[in-house]
Amino acid sequence: MKDIWNKFVYKLIECKKNNVEEAIYHNIIEDKLELLGWATYRGEICHKVTLPIGSVGHIQPDILVRRDGENMFVIEVKRPNHNCNERDLQQLFSYMLQLRLKVGIYIGEYLEVFYDYPQDNKEPIPVFRAELALDHKNGMFFAEMFSKENFNPENIKNLYDKIVQEKLNQKKLEELKKKLIANEGELQISHIVKQYLMEAYSTTFSEQDIDKMIFSLSFNVQPKENFNQPVNSIQQRESVERNIVYSQRSPISTRKNMVDNKDYTKYSLNGSTRVGKGRFVLLLVTEYVKSHPTLTFHDLEKVFRPEWHSCGVIKTIDSVDDQRRFYIKNEDWLYDVNHTAFVVCNQWGAGHERIESYWYWDKAKNEFFAIANKEGWKVEISN
Repeated sequence: MKDIWNKFVYKLIECKKNNVEEAIYHNIIEDKLELLGWATYRGEICHKVTLPIGSVGHIQPDILVRRDGENMFVIEVKRPNHNCNERDLQQLFSYMLQLRLKVGIYIGEYLEVFYDYPQDNKEPIPVFRAELALDHKNGMFFAEMFSKENFNPENIKNLYDKIVQEKLNQKKLEELKKKLIANEGELQISHIVKQYLMEAYSTTFSEQDIDKMIFSLSFNVQPKENFNQPVNSIQQRESVERNIVYSQRSPISTRKNMVDNKDYTKYSLNGSTRVGKGRFVLLLVTEYVKSHPTLTFHDLEKVFRPEWHSCGVIKTIDSVDDQRRFYIKNEDWLYDVNHTAFVVCNQWGAGHERIESYWYWDKAKNEFFAIANKEGWKVEISN
């Protein structure tokens, strides 16, 4: 499918470079659908066909694809340098609703597939997006799924179901995290630790001894992204991996001295909120991308060089192999001039499981600041 996708998308890439008119783009897309086995002469690729809706109305979708006389999916086309907006998607969703189609495609500056589950009374949701690029993984997936031979709305529904389940799971995890970091989180962690100790050491220590020992500990439950300080012992390192940091209970002044050797350095760019190392890198890359909107991802990698970190500083969404090491939430995604989505590494703080993280930060820090100073941005540092 790689060769088919590359043939399909090559002309679309050229259209984007030349910023062709929508009508030309539209015709090329129809022509390329033939690569997937659909044929205009068989009435399978319908160009702006006028369809009656009700007694007096009608609709005219950009492209309607049929098989054996039955409507399969609809395509909304915009010019290749258009920025997709809510109105565009509502137009596509309207066609899907009125034609009772479960599958719709938007093709403009990128290609995105939507699925509508009729019984949920909600808008269609995106199931995958393919950037207009050669060898794109999702593009090859599109070529396979939407070939005439393979196309089946149930296959798209399976993707839809998986996304819905992942969203439900993520919502449950977020609720659980909020519960753990709430005021009662310390009590819950204490209870779990007590259960573990009673099972492991009940023959050695009494329940009263274990209760006293647990009472002497303080549990600080926070989201893991906050843990970018050095870890000074194996025991502490293991607790960080479980999002739990603990210390011996003692007066506040004494406890402060116990953690003074940790790195609490904060960074601010142009008076922004002071943040830790990881968030500072994200902030700086974001500012640089805003100031250089014509750069490609390849250009940006020459600025934020991969050798600065074993994970790389920036990676395209489809090349991330460990999502835990990048700011992967949608609101943290960045885009180059070709609308290629990419994310920024979050593993810059001490406490990262590899001691090389100190070296990575020290090596890259001066160049990060140099970028900011060259652009005229003010960097403030505080402990």
